[in-house]
Amino acid sequence: MYGRTHGYVNISEAIKVSCNSYFYEVGRRVGISDIVTYAKLFGLGEKTGIEIGGELKGQIAGDNYKGDWYLGETLSASIGQSYNSYTPIQLANYISTIANGGTLNKITVIKSVEDNEKKSVSLDELNKYGAEYTGVTFESKNLNLSQKNIDAIKLGMLYVTSDSGGTSYNTFKDLGIEVAGKTGTAEVTSGSSNGIFVGFAPYDRPKIAIIAIIEHGGEGTYTANVVRPIMDEYFKIEKQDKLNEKKQNVVENGVTF
Repeated sequence: MYGRTHGYVNISEAIKVSCNSYFYEVGRRVGISDIVTYAKLFGLGEKTGIEIGGELKGQIAGDNYKGDWYLGETLSASIGQSYNSYTPIQLANYISTIANGGTLNKITVIKSVEDNEKKSVSLDELNKYGAEYTGVTFESKNLNLSQKNIDAIKLGMLYVTSDSGGTSYNTFKDLGIEVAGKTGTAEVTSGSSNGIFVGFAPYDRPKIAIIAIIEHGGEGTYTANVVRPIMDEYFKIEKQDKLNEKKQNVVENGVTF
């Protein structure tokens, strides 16, 4: 459209600039069957078992498709379009899996439970109750992914926010903490596209994973502006907690500097 291309790019650079052509070619080579297989491996299109009623399963483009399937549909699916429909919690867990190096964790909103005698309920008991309540049995698992591949993806996500030309560089360039992210633009049947941003931080030692979706938000670049203040606040609170802990140690333990 602008009379130029991205030129030769690798996976990290393709993530940085959100190069559709690169992922079209990946989809063409891999095929829809493997795309579906790996999407399921990361928990997409499957209920997470989070302890909230009414969780939706979502949908993976090409999964159990009964009609004719054409190459063009595979190309569309390879960039997240077509019949793909994932829930925010699935995407958050997917990004967490990338961030932690390949472990798909069980999602929960429960930190701990105490009985009426103030005794902690065991994790096994909590998981058993959760499975009965949700009807979903979900166990954390290591996906045994290639560290080389994980590192290439994470590097691309770092480029998105920290490299000039990255799709969210202007939003995160002066945050002070390295954020890894990916913008997304989900086309809908009517109106402007939905804007999506997924990310985690800090890049080298991840502590938080975030997904933000703005319906009819245009594109993920704009949605990144919603995530920036969340990151700001999270790490501000963490920093203050550490300062408070330090002050407490000084008072209680007589620590001197």
